[in-house]
Amino acid sequence: MKKHDYLRVGQYSQPLASTMVAGLAIALLTLSFVIAPASGGDTARLSKPPAVVQGISCFTSSICEAAGGDGDDQGVVEAVEKGVPQVPVDVSNSWYLDDVSCPSATFCMASGTSGDSGFDNGYLQPYNMATTAQGVVVPIHRGVPSTAVNIEGSNEFQGIDCPTTTFCIAAGYASSFTQGATTTTTTMTTTTTTILAGQPPSVGVVVPIRNGVPGSPETVPGTLAFVGVTCSSATNCEAVGANSSGSEGAIVPITHGVPGAVTLVAGTQWLDGIACVNERIFEIVGGSTGGSTGVPSKGVVFQLTEGVAGAVRQVSLGLNGISCPSTRLCEAVGGDPQGSGYAVPIIGGVPGALALVPRIGSYGVQGINCPTTTGCEVVGTNASATLGEIVKITVKL
Repeated sequence: MKKHDYLRVGQYSQPLASTMVAGLAIALLTLSFVIAPASGGDTARLSKPPAVVQGISCFTSSICEAAGGDGDDQGVVEAVEKGVPQVPVDVSNSWYLDDVSCPSATFCMASGTSGDSGFDNGYLQPYNMATTAQGVVVPIHRGVPSTAVNIEGSNEFQGIDCPTTTFCIAAGYASSFTQGATTTTTTMTTTTTTILAGQPPSVGVVVPIRNGVPGSPETVPGTLAFVGVTCSSATNCEAVGANSSGSEGAIVPITHGVPGAVTLVAGTQWLDGIACVNERIFEIVGGSTGGSTGVPSKGVVFQLTEGVAGAVRQVSLGLNGISCPSTRLCEAVGGDPQGSGYAVPIIGGVPGALALVPRIGSYGVQGINCPTTTGCEVVGTNASATLGEIVKITVKL
């Protein structure tokens, strides 16, 4: 899942990553940027609660597709027509869907996992480190999903992007856990055995999908996982995540479906969201930490220009998702450790003032897509994690 899920296995304690919202009317004075509820609309709720809406993609302002889970270990997709969610549709052979990309009005591709991919309440547990879950991709034609396609050699694909109807790239992770030493502690009443990891518990993986058929997944040594991916063309993509120790954000170029060398970005701990500004420039968001607990205390924003990371700017909370409807304007979402969700405008690469997102916790804001410079769709779950939410916000410069 694209939340700030943490791996805690023996000596390892690192985040994988993630994103949520409800209607808001807040003036961002610093850059004269206003976010307000779309006319006639409050939060739109999925018709099959409980649910988490994890990702959304809009081909136009009136045609979108959302993806997530129904709360009962079943992946779902949800068409959104003119801001109105339609009936959720279960996806066979999926446990949870993390992301979705729609290169046309009639075709989308979602990604996720076929089963429990190793996370239990945000932690990688000893009993399911040898999970049999596989990463999946799901073709969606005119709102109707096909059976999820398993991809051996992966556990979950947290990000997907389709620059054309014939080419997509999915990014995520594969388990690489090997059991190390065990320690046993005995008291008068209990005996506790702790399993320590012999190596980092996962490795980042990417897979190209051509004409709906997944290729062979390729692992990227030196990475823990990829959370976001985007493509400026069918030949030029970038994936973001964390290095193998979870201590620094990682970027990997993908050319013709083949991953290249890893670039680490100082001043970051993980990178979660990436969007194209133009063919040369990508805007990237994520988080950094100031303490030993691994909990993100600051968000990061920076641009990647022809493979070179620019100056890292900080905001006061971790950022999880981003969408750039123009070369000048991007919008990011994230949350703070206290459980509040926020939206952040980024104009010319510079983050603006934070806008509080009412009624949604920091784990509630899961995805954002801005089909125009004046409107965005934000998805997630409510503060109690019992109901999926889809929110259309109007942006005014």
